[in-house]
Amino acid sequence: MVMPLNHLRAIYERLFRDGVMVAKKDKRPQTKHPEIQGVGNLQVIRAMGSLKSRGFVRETFTWRHFYWYLTNEGIVYLRDYLHLPPEIVPTPLQRVRKPAATLAVAQRDTRVQAIEGPTSYVPKPVALFCSLILVRQSYRKSYIAYIVFSLFICALYIYKQTKPRE
Repeated sequence: MVMPLNHLRAIYERLFRDGVMVAKKDKRPQTKHPEIQGVGNLQVIRAMGSLKSRGFVRETFTWRHFYWYLTNEGIVYLRDYLHLPPEIVPTPLQRVRKPAATLAVAQRDTRVQAIEGPTSYVPKPVALFCSLILVRQSYRKSYIAYIVFSLFICALYIYKQTKPRE
């Protein structure tokens, strides 16, 4: 199919950047591709068919959508076609490096503080605590013993929370 080179270049750039291309099976000429501005869906399907016949992409068709995945040979071909240096790789092949400091902060419990003393303890709301105990124990067979025990624990918890500290 004859198409402008800037459309073909836009298709190839998008494919190289994402490593995958998706197009709905709608071959009407007036249908535009949703991800590439100004390029028709038919042009994307035909350009990907050309790459598929040369073994540069792998095609899958599911629920009226074409999916094309870039192969290693396709990466080499598109680097050559787009005149890109070998350091540039598609996004799915790039390694994501996270700083070690952000991982440590994300894994830390929000209620634990580094300071010792009265500010380091954040009490649970009493009603929520008591209702959680009652809900967890309600599915068991002997309700009476567990309900009495749960109410005793709740009363003890409330007493400890309301008791003035020395």
